[in-house]
Amino acid sequence: MQNFLKDSNVWKKVRENPQYKPLLDALFAEYERSCKDKDIPIIKFSDEMDFIKTGDRTRFNIKYFLCRKQLSVYAILSMIYPENEEYLEKLEDVICAICNEYSWQISAHRPRTDKNKRDGLSLFSCETGLYLAEIKQMLADRLDSLVTERITAEIDRRILKSFENSHNLWIETLKSNWAAVCGGSIGMTFMYESPERFYKSSARIDAFMKNYLDGISDDGGTSEGADYWNYGFCFYAMYFDMFSRLKGNMVGFEKDKVRKMANFYSSIYLNDKNMVSFSDSGGEGSYHMWLIHFLKKKLDIVLPPAEGAYIDFEKFSAAVRAFLYYDPSNITDSVKEGKTYFEKLSWYIERKTKYGFAIKAGHNGEEHNHNDIGSIIVANKRKQILCDLGAAQYTSANFGKDRYTIFNNSSLGHSVPIVNGSEQGSGSEFYGTLCVGDSISVDMKNAYPEKIGKLTRTVELKENSITLTDEFSGIYEIKERFVTEEKPIISDNSIILDGVTVSCDADWKLICSEKVIKAHNGKNDRKVYILDFKPKSKSEKFGLYINF
Repeated sequence: MQNFLKDSNVWKKVRENPQYKPLLDALFAEYERSCKDKDIPIIKFSDEMDFIKTGDRTRFNIKYFLCRKQLSVYAILSMIYPENEEYLEKLEDVICAICNEYSWQISAHRPRTDKNKRDGLSLFSCETGLYLAEIKQMLADRLDSLVTERITAEIDRRILKSFENSHNLWIETLKSNWAAVCGGSIGMTFMYESPERFYKSSARIDAFMKNYLDGISDDGGTSEGADYWNYGFCFYAMYFDMFSRLKGNMVGFEKDKVRKMANFYSSIYLNDKNMVSFSDSGGEGSYHMWLIHFLKKKLDIVLPPAEGAYIDFEKFSAAVRAFLYYDPSNITDSVKEGKTYFEKLSWYIERKTKYGFAIKAGHNGEEHNHNDIGSIIVANKRKQILCDLGAAQYTSANFGKDRYTIFNNSSLGHSVPIVNGSEQGSGSEFYGTLCVGDSISVDMKNAYPEKIGKLTRTVELKENSITLTDEFSGIYEIKERFVTEEKPIISDNSIILDGVTVSCDADWKLICSEKVIKAHNGKNDRKVYILDFKPKSKSEKFGLYINF
């Protein structure tokens, strides 16, 4: 198997070709943030206990992922500037610190019944094994032999034997991004460390890849949202690229469904910066630089806006490929006007000259689900003005029985009605039906635990305006809710959101409130404005009018 990681011609080009300056700038910026004058973080027992006691994974994760960033930065610097021995020495220290970690699983992913398990296989433990295997391949002739021996021993114990000695692992049943990340990482680690052992386990690895594909709708969309497309498909593509280097072909990658998946990300932009943030995603487009360059070369995808590209130094395998796969000739234009309808996924997106719009149906039992049947997003040319808040801060509550008490995840945090004092129900039995024709409509009556005669949301999209109409019956109380992070300027029933006028029927009263929530990173606060419209008298119809 060709060792493409050591291609001296590529690394010489990275160092000398001025077209690679943006990548070097990103590398040295990360060096300043994560490495310069910084010690290697040591994870203490109290860091592990913080998650167990409080459910907050921040303290543990900051140290864990800082160590991975240092790993990536020092390894890549060692390839670009081999004459600087300090980079290699620092890299060896970081590698040994990772080999000394009690477990490669983050505390949030360890089994509840066995927090002392050291060789467990989950997202970041599998990734760590792959990163060390690739660094060993890339720098084996320069790393101290004691370091390479430690890498080999720890990978063998924590990843390879752990997988070989287990059967029917829970991660082997998943049809989410986990399947691609875990299966791809394990498979590639076997390829590097022992191709013979890989072939013995290849049927199980193939099952991971099939499960991942099964979790994607036939039209190429993923209910997990944009960020998890970026994560899962990154490792799926990486795996098949490695498999082709081992076997000489990419059978299984160039399927029609995979081609549709490859274009999913580009198709859900709302403008040049913002994208659909349904599920646990963010509203600003950001994607693995290497992945888009790889997909452009292999499948000739439509390129998303260039400003969304980033190098993820937390993930060495993605970071190093940014340097190896970068093609400066790949240039993107502005996001083009158009429509995207994922019928199986039940998402509809439309981009016009002055705005972008998205609406969804589906069901409330999806991967990384939010209770959001009928939810809409409206963006002007700069930002989401009626927004989907996307991913909440990840704590233990976010993945347990209290998930829908979290504002972002519940229907109370989405632009959907509150019916008879009730929010939407959670589970696949609560669903909506999307219909796309001259207008766009969602039948929402089955999204609520209350029995409803009718609840239909219809949207008409014109060049300079949007008209949203909700029609309902069999409801004794309704509150029409819309969510924004833009401070509203309110006058009677008219609202200005970043220069866009939003108004409603005269027989509805507006109540505006504020709420502060934690950002996904757990560090920053987000101020949310809640726009609630209540009828002044009994009504069976609500109209919202947005003018650009």
